[in-house]
Amino acid sequence: MAQNNHFAENFLGSLPILVPLCWVYSIDLLGTDEGSWLLAVIAILGTECGQLVKEWMKPQPVPYDDPAVWFDRLAETVGCVATVLYLTVALFVVDAPYFTHLKTSLAHFEVSSSAVWVPGLMWAILLANGVYALPLGWRYGRSPRVPGVIVSAVLWIIGAAALILFQAFVPSPNSILGPNATRAVNFCILWFYLNALCIQATRLGIALRGVGGAARERAQQHVQQVEEDAEWPTGP
Repeated sequence: MAQNNHFAENFLGSLPILVPLCWVYSIDLLGTDEGSWLLAVIAILGTECGQLVKEWMKPQPVPYDDPAVWFDRLAETVGCVATVLYLTVALFVVDAPYFTHLKTSLAHFEVSSSAVWVPGLMWAILLANGVYALPLGWRYGRSPRVPGVIVSAVLWIIGAAALILFQAFVPSPNSILGPNATRAVNFCILWFYLNALCIQATRLGIALRGVGGAARERAQQHVQQVEEDAEWPTGP
């Protein structure tokens, strides 16, 4: 049963990626310049939405003010918000066929095309999640100053920054992808690097911040509850 639940969780969590990819294929945009960028946008949005679906499918609900939970959720939420900002900025500064089409459609309020409203809906879901989760994560997200967490975050930050600095992208031209498809792939790679930087910088900030405020109160309540349970056993 546990294996079946795990398979179902992974399968459903992958739907935000698999379904859009099949949809892009069905509307005959594969192989076109516009289709390459649409696939890149859908891949980015689908990855983030897939993480949300996996989070929603967790069988055991947890207290909304649990510091340990929000240590991870805050970092993931920052990555989610960074993705929203990344795509928003790209819409106006990146010279790509799909973004040109998208700006024209939005300017004329033509949102009936699935190439417009599907990414728009996914973008809106990520934005709504960020607006809801970011304040809670900022309030309750705390962590003791664990050296392993700090070192891991620092290494991730250095690694991602180095990859950007030394331009670790798909070279252009190459024998596999065309120039436009290569730009779209590198657009996704740059998002991955920047997303990792945002997430790990958040983890580092939380770890250096230490336990305090509402998180300390929550931890004290937990310790007190454990002591009371040990003093007044309810079972045989």
